Amino acid sequence: MLNTKHKLIRNFNQRADTYTAAAEVQACVAERLATKMSSLQPQTILEIGCGTGLLSQWLVKFFPTASLLLTDLAPAMIAQCQKTLPFHSSITFACMDGEQITVSQPYDLIVSNMTLHWFHDLQKSYIDITHHLQRGGQFIFSLLGENSFKEWHTLCNAFKVPIATPILPADHLLQTMLPSVEIEVETYQHTYASVYAFLSSLKKIGAVTPRVGYIPLSASQLRQIFRKVHGEFKLSYEVIYGRYVRK
Repeated sequence: MLNTKHKLIRNFNQRADTYTAAAEVQACVAERLATKMSSLQPQTILEIGCGTGLLSQWLVKFFPTASLLLTDLAPAMIAQCQKTLPFHSSITFACMDGEQITVSQPYDLIVSNMTLHWFHDLQKSYIDITHHLQRGGQFIFSLLGENSFKEWHTLCNAFKVPIATPILPADHLLQTMLPSVEIEVETYQHTYASVYAFLSSLKKIGAVTPRVGYIPLSASQLRQIFRKVHGEFKLSYEVIYGRYVRK
């Protein structure tokens, strides 16, 4: 049986071709995250979880002279990112697990967009990541918070079916866990054409690795939900932005 990490790799590999078109929320957050670092002047940048390049393209735009190492756990995502970005000798790619960083050099800027909520041990990974910063270097990231998908959770509870979405961190617990991080929370509401469209979008971006112990919904359970819930489906995404500066 595949463990969670292998399932993540498999699911994201399978959806590298459809990810960009379906990742509307992720693209919005990438742009917002990019604006938070646009005034910096890093010469070396490491991106953890580059995916198909939603944030990477902003890094190339804002820091054209910087040396970029773009990494992801899924090889197919790396391949898609390479196709997305124009060739430049200062951009390199590596298939790397963000929870097990293998680079040796320190960086001026380490960034991660909508990836850390997939980590098994966020606190341990955070410590490891920040150790790869230069003095004065910054780690800037975004991840989903616990209030994401609350409308879907309400729907699942109403129909008495299990919830698959991962258990996400609360912003106050994250602040306690990472006391040296400056945290900002924003909530986005995205409207899908239907509940089916929402679930389909998760599949298209490969975000279908369930929480541990989840028992998949049967086809009849899904049909029951689709029959009862008509029209647009509005869904909340709580996004936690973090910034850490190494002293």
